[in-house]
Amino acid sequence: MQPRMGRQTLDSLYPQARKLQFELKMQMSYLDSGRTGGRTDAELQAEARSNLSTLEQLLWQLDSLVQTSSKPAERDTWTKKLQQLRSETHALGSTLEQHIYSVNRRAVEARERESLMSRRNGGFDSGNGAMYAAQESESLQRSSQMVSDLTSLSQSILGDLGEQRNRMKNVRTKLLDIANRLGLSSSLLRVIERRDTVDFWIVIGGMTFTLVFLYVCYSYATQQVEM
Repeated sequence: MQPRMGRQTLDSLYPQARKLQFELKMQMSYLDSGRTGGRTDAELQAEARSNLSTLEQLLWQLDSLVQTSSKPAERDTWTKKLQQLRSETHALGSTLEQHIYSVNRRAVEARERESLMSRRNGGFDSGNGAMYAAQESESLQRSSQMVSDLTSLSQSILGDLGEQRNRMKNVRTKLLDIANRLGLSSSLLRVIERRDTVDFWIVIGGMTFTLVFLYVCYSYATQQVEM
């Protein structure tokens, strides 16, 4: 689901964000229960990630509209609404990443067991069963540790990017407040907003590059374990 183009207002965007959040909650419920409605788990994960990304874009648009609101009372009301919406969205995103991590970890362990069993059944000396069992256990531990290390690294990097995004948002808010107090022209305000949009896509690009890089590392590590 993509936000509609055209003139956007708080009253038009907020219901879209709420509807998208409800769809994301339903998708997470399906993933947790295993009721995917004929779709694969991977397909449902992709849909949930797409909705989460769109929802985050809507939140950024709503933030911008709230900051340019001329009525302080109205701005405070919308700020509280968006804080709740953002908190719920963050929780859903964390739940989705935990689900994906669990699925990937189970898949790695299953491939490890299958690979080791095929080696044991391919002519290994039965008298060395204890040694092969120890090797199997050690290999599973290495696989689990690699997945854990990659997950910790991704969480750390994404956390840093999130902090950078919050700092940029705070700076933008202060600039808008100063601009309003000084009565700066609307053209200058638009320049500030365009800069905010550029910063947003820089953060999104950084997150995307990080996820792709970690996926490549994860795939390489998995292949090394299977060899």
